[in-house]
Amino acid sequence: PRRARNAPVCRHQTKISQVPQIVSWPMDGGAFITLPQVFSQDPHSEKILKSNLGMYRIQLSGNDYIQDEEIGLHYQLHRGIGVHHTQYKRSEKPFKVSIFVGGPPSHALSAIFPLPEGLSELTFAGMMGGRRFRYHHRGGHMISNDADFVITGTILKDVKKPEGPFGDHLGYYSLKHDFPVMQVDQVFHRKDPLWHFTIVG
Repeated sequence: PRRARNAPVCRHQTKISQVPQIVSWPMDGGAFITLPQVFSQDPHSEKILKSNLGMYRIQLSGNDYIQDEEIGLHYQLHRGIGVHHTQYKRSEKPFKVSIFVGGPPSHALSAIFPLPEGLSELTFAGMMGGRRFRYHHRGGHMISNDADFVITGTILKDVKKPEGPFGDHLGYYSLKHDFPVMQVDQVFHRKDPLWHFTIVG
């Protein structure tokens, strides 16, 4: 990865309610980001290669979320960001997270690949895309300079709210369950951005 000042993604700001509200199935609990890249970092290390970039379901609206202030994150505690969540609960530091949408296809692909332990998703994204993953820090958050959208916020360590239900690829609904909540800080986007998504099922 390479730290870089030029960040087209920070040119404009918007609100969660103004990004595309995509619902795939009639009984979904609300709109979801279906191709997010969720960035979190180890609270004990500021090294960018000690981070995690994963693809987890992000609920933008519905249920008990406060519009434009809260969104839901669906992840298990034994996965990359979940391990960080456990570490932050033992720490006094705020659990700051960044969510990227769009950018080079290699970034989204690296977020879903089961990479070997110790190989950074950011390194793999650069190798696969033929261009280093460019980033900078802003307000304590890591920003992907090449993304189309970036949502920054803080996960509430001990708060959960109902997430779902959500139509699954196999033709049934995953039930409503309690999952972590993120307080939204800012929503950035580049000029003429593209909202990358897929239809579930």
